[in-house]
Amino acid sequence: MKFLNRILKKEVYNMKFNVINNSSNVNVEVKDNLDGSVAIIVDVKPNGKPLSEYKPGETATIGEREYIVLGHANETTALVTKDIAKTMEFGTSGDYRKSYVRDYCNGEFYRGLVKAVGADNIIPHTVNLMCDDGSNKGIVCKDNVSILTMANYRRYREQLPAIGKTFWTATDVTVLDKDYARSVCCVRSSGVPSWCGCGWTCGVRPFCILKSSVLVS
Repeated sequence: MKFLNRILKKEVYNMKFNVINNSSNVNVEVKDNLDGSVAIIVDVKPNGKPLSEYKPGETATIGEREYIVLGHANETTALVTKDIAKTMEFGTSGDYRKSYVRDYCNGEFYRGLVKAVGADNIIPHTVNLMCDDGSNKGIVCKDNVSILTMANYRRYREQLPAIGKTFWTATDVTVLDKDYARSVCCVRSSGVPSWCGCGWTCGVRPFCILKSSVLVS
């Protein structure tokens, strides 16, 4: 039996192998070992490119959704969904902190984003809840995923063309007038800022900050 094994090994060592790599994302290296054996080393290259290589305004696909890259800072990247993720009422008041929209962004939507990039790659951020008229100054909350405030929308306006649909912002109109306290700033289908009652149905475009090293397609 030992004699037979020696013969088989000798035949294997004398065989010629033709290794063909038909995949663009796989590196294959063939090495001869000192004992006469051959080592075939296969390395799979990650698909996609890091967010850091995307320019503001470009579209990146993460999971099954498309996102617009808004900008980069401190090895992080700010993004917003290219289209409406869900259509829904804002909540029972103009207070984003207690809104249905916030529950969705940090619940169902966040869980889907975690599956796509991992929780460690999602950077919590502060949402400034100053109202459009300047009231509510200094009020903030912290989210894993939020929606744009009116200040965000104005800041990133050049990267945000009109999408033909109305979507919510996190900015209340005012807290100083009870007749308008249930009104929330939104962006109309034309891209023009406006406001809607919190019980109206508008689109939600989640906003998030991810590590710039995240690989996307």
